[in-house]
Amino acid sequence: MIAPQECTALLDLTPLLVHCRLLMSGAADSSLSREISLPRLETLALGLHQVTPGLEYRIIDMLTLPALRRLYIEEEFLGRDPVSKFVSFVSRSQCNLQELHIPVSTMSSDRFRTAVPSLVSVVFDEQYFIDVWKREKSWAEWLYDISTS
Repeated sequence: MIAPQECTALLDLTPLLVHCRLLMSGAADSSLSREISLPRLETLALGLHQVTPGLEYRIIDMLTLPALRRLYIEEEFLGRDPVSKFVSFVSRSQCNLQELHIPVSTMSSDRFRTAVPSLVSVVFDEQYFIDVWKREKSWAEWLYDISTS
């Protein structure tokens, strides 16, 4: 687990990162505002531990990920208007995002697919998302599984 404020420092040190799984805890990151570009990141999983209702987590506003193909994200990262924030992120990144996984959403998958035509798969499945964090398999085995499915 990592605090949102530590996340930016960590990501600054990893410009060649290809796959990333971050589980954040602590207060929201509303004070963070600088941009972080990870030009090779293909898979990003963003989770929250001990969510504080009503707080906005802004990490997605800071990221530009042009190579992103798979995004696993809790809806809290997408704020009060999830589709608009998601579209803004994908547009800024200019990525060819193919998979979006959100554990629970108040939105329909069609709204995300319509907004981002490159999406092949939109999954709202809490158990699948939990498995991303608590798999018995290693991270490398999990990445192999998703890349061959």
